[in-house]
Amino acid sequence: TVYRLNHARGLSRVDFATDELAAQITYDNGRLEVLVAAVKAIPPAIIQATVLGANGESWPLPAMRFGTGMAPGELSRVAYDWEAPGAGSYEFLAQLAVDGAAFPLGQDTRSPHGGIDTQFTVGGASPSPLEAWTDAPHALDRGARTLQRPLAGGGSAALWFESPLNKIFPTDRIEPTGRENTVRLRSARNGRESFQLVLRAPAGERLDNVDIRVQDLLHREEDVRIPSAQVRKALPSYHPVRIASHFEGPTGLWPDALRPFQPVSAPGGRAVPVWFTVHTPPDAPAGTYVGMVEAVGIEDSPIELWIELEVYDFTLPQRPALVTDFGFDGDLAHAQAQAFGYQGSRDALMAQFDRLAQEARVTLRGRAALPPESADYAASLEAFRPRMAEILEQGATSVYVPRSLLDVPGQLEMANAFVREHGLEDLAFSQIANEPPQPAWSRIFDDVRTWQEHAPDIPPMVTTQGLQAFLPEALDIWSVHLQMLDTPNNRPILERTSEGGRVWWYVHHAPPRPYGNLLTDFQGMEHRILFWQAWALGMEGMHYWHVHHAPQGVNPWTNQLDITPVNGDGLLLYPSPDGPLPSIRWEIVRDGIEDYDYLTILSRRIRALREAGGSATLLEEAEAARNLQELMPDLLRFSRDPAVLEARRHEIARMIERLGEAGYE
Repeated sequence: TVYRLNHARGLSRVDFATDELAAQITYDNGRLEVLVAAVKAIPPAIIQATVLGANGESWPLPAMRFGTGMAPGELSRVAYDWEAPGAGSYEFLAQLAVDGAAFPLGQDTRSPHGGIDTQFTVGGASPSPLEAWTDAPHALDRGARTLQRPLAGGGSAALWFESPLNKIFPTDRIEPTGRENTVRLRSARNGRESFQLVLRAPAGERLDNVDIRVQDLLHREEDVRIPSAQVRKALPSYHPVRIASHFEGPTGLWPDALRPFQPVSAPGGRAVPVWFTVHTPPDAPAGTYVGMVEAVGIEDSPIELWIELEVYDFTLPQRPALVTDFGFDGDLAHAQAQAFGYQGSRDALMAQFDRLAQEARVTLRGRAALPPESADYAASLEAFRPRMAEILEQGATSVYVPRSLLDVPGQLEMANAFVREHGLEDLAFSQIANEPPQPAWSRIFDDVRTWQEHAPDIPPMVTTQGLQAFLPEALDIWSVHLQMLDTPNNRPILERTSEGGRVWWYVHHAPPRPYGNLLTDFQGMEHRILFWQAWALGMEGMHYWHVHHAPQGVNPWTNQLDITPVNGDGLLLYPSPDGPLPSIRWEIVRDGIEDYDYLTILSRRIRALREAGGSATLLEEAEAARNLQELMPDLLRFSRDPAVLEARRHEIARMIERLGEAGYE
């Protein structure tokens, strides 16, 4: 990429710029002035200009001459006597000519317009959006993809099933490779599995009021069923990505937020996905379940499709194996919801966040936290007891103890006693510092020692990154940025994990591709692989700084860009008039946490097999099942094909079942 910088001197602002010049347009009391700072030498030129109003009315201006030419470092000026008819925003259009021939501007950078096109305002009006000269602002948008998929049904309209790891874009189209009207899912008990059903009407036609109805899933051999209420339907929303995260990948519309399903319309030539999530109850017998899905409103009679769910013979724990600490601010969440028209109570809103977190197997820091310091901390802890019971019942993997208690050692000691009383030693922690620079290390280390002195049962944690990272042996929990595993710091980190030490990791606005991350315009595999990598490297937990972040006054539905630039950092849940809504990324995070459980269960059963001196052949096969080299040789090289991950997950589940049948739990 070649970047061109024009140094324009003498202007108070730049309203328009090309390779050759920068221009400032000023209107004041019937006088319109054009001030030009040349970047390259321009011969004596005639400027022919027109003013265009917002209503389409135009005013041709007399031809003017730029004296003896324009030279770099000098200002050139032309002025017109022109009276604006009223306040508003006006467009200024102009072309240059030298010796009677057009003098196009912007040739080096291939500007297609060749002239000046900018605007000025009259009467304090705000500038109106300028229509782009060309399609250049969309040049990096994702183009149309042709997906080779079997048709699930339909007449002139196409229907097909899609993996939850493949994000579907409106311009996607299908090249049929046969017919398949059944989506096949596999899940452990107490697990959730998602899939997509995509509708695409042919160009020139339109589908309206298409309803999707799901029946109960019936066990093929036993008289049991999974009720249709356990199948949630949603519609992905699309969010504009104007600048790609880290300047990588396509721009355009990206799917993320999941709105509650309602009968859907599909414009002609546009792909419309419907998102399904199937929950397998903890007491569901193993085996195969089958249920019908009816698509109503596409043809004269409903199109019959099928869900086939294989339930593995093992159950995911209520409390996941992966510790999670995802940032959450209840007051901010309530304010955001109210800004979108939410009229319910704060308590009702918090209950919705709790439900979403429990379904995703995520622990929200602000919802699983001891109270901060207070005038009567004993009373605060007593009032917190009922909430503590809820946290444990919901399967929380971490309980945050506010760092501010460090300033009141007596209350910190009371918090430590509370943790001991409730047996929370394996859950409680406190973040003492966030990515401290080296000059602050001595002070942070003193804080850690003071904390440990007053609260020996509450491990302190510090997030850290870079080549100069805060990794003291005395710190109970290291929380390291993902990219540190590709630096010389990986050695002490991996030594600690191999010895059973506590290490978490995290991502935020970094790292960029080819690493995985949770950014909106990353692919599904780039989200989910994080949890496989965490398990492989011995990471006990995952820290994520926020789940509903949006700067004040910014609508996260339409603008997710920060200054990095990245999209969607710290935003996994969306505000709405009805409360928080999940996202595709939120669902994939859940699947990744379940993957971590699969790997943990397999490892536990392998350990039982080895300790019992069981079959060497079975042990070899089990070790092969959890060898992830093919899936992800390292942090940068991992399969982008969902089928590879899904096949390995199935192999792991089958081995868990085999070991269980052999008596190794």
